[in-house]
Amino acid sequence: MEDETLVTGASKDSDIELNVNSNNVYNKKYHDPWTSKGVREMESQETPLVEGNGAGTIHKPTGRQGSASSSVPLTGVSKRKASVYHQEPHPATASFAISVFNLMNAILGSGILGLPYAMAQLGIVLFFIFEVIVSILALFSIHLLLKLCDQTNVKAYEKLGFIAFGLPGRIVAACCILLQNIGAMSSYLFIVKYELPNVIMTILGVEHGDGSWYYNGDILVVVVTCAVIVPLASLKNIGFLGYTSGFSISCMFFFTAVVVVKKFQITCPLFSEDLFTNATHAESVNTSMTNSLEEKATEMPDLAEQLNSTMKIVFETATSFMNIDSGHSNATVYENTEHILSPIEEKAFHIYKEVGPQQCEAEAFGMTDKWAYSIPTMTFSFVCHTAVLPIYAELKEPCASRMQNVSNTSISICFILYSLSALFGYLTFYNWMEPELLLMYSYADSADILTLIVRVCVLVAVILTVPLTHFPARKAITFLIFPEKPFAWIRHLGIMVFLLTFINILVVFVPSILQVFGFIGATASTMLVFILPSIFYIRIDEVPIKESLEKKLSIALCTLGFIVMIQSLTVIIIGYAS
Repeated sequence: MEDETLVTGASKDSDIELNVNSNNVYNKKYHDPWTSKGVREMESQETPLVEGNGAGTIHKPTGRQGSASSSVPLTGVSKRKASVYHQEPHPATASFAISVFNLMNAILGSGILGLPYAMAQLGIVLFFIFEVIVSILALFSIHLLLKLCDQTNVKAYEKLGFIAFGLPGRIVAACCILLQNIGAMSSYLFIVKYELPNVIMTILGVEHGDGSWYYNGDILVVVVTCAVIVPLASLKNIGFLGYTSGFSISCMFFFTAVVVVKKFQITCPLFSEDLFTNATHAESVNTSMTNSLEEKATEMPDLAEQLNSTMKIVFETATSFMNIDSGHSNATVYENTEHILSPIEEKAFHIYKEVGPQQCEAEAFGMTDKWAYSIPTMTFSFVCHTAVLPIYAELKEPCASRMQNVSNTSISICFILYSLSALFGYLTFYNWMEPELLLMYSYADSADILTLIVRVCVLVAVILTVPLTHFPARKAITFLIFPEKPFAWIRHLGIMVFLLTFINILVVFVPSILQVFGFIGATASTMLVFILPSIFYIRIDEVPIKESLEKKLSIALCTLGFIVMIQSLTVIIIGYAS
């Protein structure tokens, strides 16, 4: 996360030389307490994530698009340039294709599993309108960051915050990066919580867990964290995990292909409506009996024995009437029938009670009461802005226009993947949609081999991604709380334990991954994509607002970002409270 391209061998430990304007209107020397000697010593003692080729020089743009790069010798401290996308940038050696690949790796994530739910809340047309708007605005904010990068020669998101507003600006940027990474890690562990029990049950050939710990998603999250994530996150050098990025992207392509294929294999509706109509009636009978007994209890507080006798008679009568075996007393049943809902039908019955019968026709416009989660989920899915500048730093023949083309290509490819998975996922299940798409395939055929393979691939990818995402989160906490402390194993492991414990508590007690997409998307993602790039540009760029169309658009983008944040958070909080 910390970019050292501006540190020269002749500069003091606490000073950074910044050429703020590309036309050399003025030069300023900024004092940044986060690049003091203590931090540099800490960074020099840590092993780089990935040893880069040609680590002896840094190619620094001169501030003019397409201009030649100058080479600046690295000090022992500045050799470490860990980027926010978990790899050591290779100074000006990455091709266009590799840069596209790296940026796609920063974009694609758990959001692809939540976008079909967003489409179910908005309808097809509204979803695509909002998705196009979010992607265009994301590209425009990248354009602003690249212009600032050329003006300041800075290749780190939080350093732009420092140039714009000093230490408070850098702290706000670091906090947003930290919150975004916490949200990403939480969403990955939610996938583990949801999918690992299903994988185990499919392998063991059972439809429903018997209460054993290895069927409990909460326990499995803790086990995976302790057995896999903690050992990997404890290391100083996790560069070897960077090679999993190719596997992760392959999983997303494979997942999208399976979603498309499954659309033509799964019939709609998944269950007969009569099944749930009768179950609803039986449930209402149970509810009315329970309420009647509670009324009796309030009317006869002093007749305990008589009440117990009455309850026993009523219960035996109800049991006989509804044909319930004692071994199935907790199951939902039909009235006057022998049928008992299976575990899968029980889960589907909860969806039926929430959204009604499954509608096998797509809606063009259909805003439900959960529509407020849709835009934050889209924003969460397109966040890549903290990775753009380090990728720009390692781009061969770097210039803003070339990096903008990299961004356009990456976001366009991700847009296609997102659109295909959302559209065909929605057209498979329509209004019956879980916040995490893979959960829906358990209702169709929980033992399907293709679905099992997808689940295993996604699980491996997200589990190995958690330590990678943990690294910039730990760096952010180090910069925020211990900015001048040298590296120490106690602090290193302590921050790791705190982060992973906090994230595990969130995953165990937060009801759904939907809350992660909604809250993080409405706060950290909106700040990183819409608000902060606009504010930074307005503050740093020297062209007067009256003469700059981009500044006027930045003001509009910033205003829109605040409106989306406030509106989404308000609706989400009100809905959650009610």
